[in-house]
Amino acid sequence: MLRLPLTSAACGLSTALLSLSLSLSLTLVLPRTSDAQRPAGAASERVFTYGASARAPARWQVDPRPLTRIGGSAAQGPAELAQVLGVARLADGRVVIADGGSTELRVFSADGRFIRAIGRKGQGPGEFDGIQIMHRSADTLVVHDRTSRLQIYDAEGTLLRSYARPVFPGRGTLSWPGMLSDGSGVVQGVDPVTDSTSARVTATASLAIRPPDSTDVRAFTSIPVFERVRRGGAQVAVFLGAVSRVAVMGERVCAGYSLTWQVRCFDRRGTPVSRTVRSVSPGAVTGADKESFRAGYLAANKGQPPERVRAALDRIEYAQQRSAFGRFVPSPTGELWVGAFVALESFIPGRRGPAMSPTATTWSVIGTDGAWIAEVILPAQFSLLDAGRDYVAGVELDSDDVETVVVYRLRR
Repeated sequence: MLRLPLTSAACGLSTALLSLSLSLSLTLVLPRTSDAQRPAGAASERVFTYGASARAPARWQVDPRPLTRIGGSAAQGPAELAQVLGVARLADGRVVIADGGSTELRVFSADGRFIRAIGRKGQGPGEFDGIQIMHRSADTLVVHDRTSRLQIYDAEGTLLRSYARPVFPGRGTLSWPGMLSDGSGVVQGVDPVTDSTSARVTATASLAIRPPDSTDVRAFTSIPVFERVRRGGAQVAVFLGAVSRVAVMGERVCAGYSLTWQVRCFDRRGTPVSRTVRSVSPGAVTGADKESFRAGYLAANKGQPPERVRAALDRIEYAQQRSAFGRFVPSPTGELWVGAFVALESFIPGRRGPAMSPTATTWSVIGTDGAWIAEVILPAQFSLLDAGRDYVAGVELDSDDVETVVVYRLRR
């Protein structure tokens, strides 16, 4: 069974779940050059299309023995972790952990020794009003808090700049998917829903770029984000089906909607530069998928009145077809890692708290040009949060269900 530890982030998610409202991120995916066909399109956009029988040109391996392990039930002091909301392994081997329980970033040496903490709970410069998620841009740390502020730190923990909640006229549920290498913020805002009568409605969101020296935002594309159906005169969300993902990596923004396996990437001006398409049949939503979802939903909402939770579960509408892919993890190399579908992640906006698969998961790696370059099998009970040239880093749960940050050697 998939496990989602109860955290304040999970509790914060509970309200959204009980009201059946979602704000999800986007993802798109690309094929191998030798199998790719190049359909007509924008002159600057490279299109890779992979058939059902296509295979990645490389299979990268993860060493079974970790390089670094931080946390777990035996940990003490700063190594005690609760609500890990981001992990970044810096170029010199240091590991930065966004710890939601303490509302700070904790920096550890390559061998797991605590070095320092960055930030604290609060609303001033260098403080976090609840950490939502930590992204990275090379060795720059990008922290999104729960009031939609964005704070940027260098590798030494110096606050470089802070962005207030984005202003995106005409859009709601605003968020920052990440930051480009020139300091521009990428803004996502849900578009107004104008169709209130159709039996099935797909909500969309606009992506925009906000330059570092301006408060103006410039929309460059609109993407589907989630689906709702009409039942009993009201619109309800559809779970275990297609959701959107967005990742920001240096010079690129990549987005996809998991109804099909497709990823489209844009440069820092918002111009489409690549599209990756794989012929993947995700299959039907199974009874086991629904049970995993229900178990995670109950765990995430166990602080709520049981009758409300059961009533909310009874109102849930499940998709017929599974998502074609799971989460996006951007790499400091500029590559994009695209995960397999995991049932619990279908109701987590972005990625708040680890959602562990009980079995090994296969990840596809998309190169900087949009080609499908490799597959990687990651261990069971491991949630990937960072991937570099020679490592993968993320969260595991020990036998007591306590979070542990683990870094493994990656061999290409």
